[in-house]
Amino acid sequence: MLSTDIQLLARISSVSPAQAISLLLRSSQTSKANKGQENRDFLFARLFGLTAIVNSGALFVSTVNIDDFRVVTGELVGLGRKKGWLKESAWYTLISAVEGLLSSEAEWAEEALTEVIDKAYGREAEGGWSSEKVALTLLLEQKRPVSAIASISKTS
Repeated sequence: MLSTDIQLLARISSVSPAQAISLLLRSSQTSKANKGQENRDFLFARLFGLTAIVNSGALFVSTVNIDDFRVVTGELVGLGRKKGWLKESAWYTLISAVEGLLSSEAEWAEEALTEVIDKAYGREAEGGWSSEKVALTLLLEQKRPVSAIASISKTS
């Protein structure tokens, strides 16, 4: 069960998920002018913000479009690539986003799932199998065995 604080984002109509994502990304930008600790703080802020957005369920309401989901999943994959010490947490949130997507009734769910599979296993994905890829694979195999394995096989 999601906590009520996190669920608020999904219920408040005055702040859309797109607005929350935009605000988060603007306020958590890193730069070379910052000290190392400041950049780490911004990266953690971005990760925690994206996790809150995913856990709120706000990405899966009817008013959200696939572009919002793309931004969130792209940022999560990017965080994992940028800093190895963030990869496990970023992918945990990515897997949570896929779980939410699989249980949602969004019109664009299949297209988004295909794009996530391409990000995780496609040509631009990091090589080899990590524990995070295994976790995603097991989730997909459990929830969508035929379509997931076919999609993974095409991208590998």
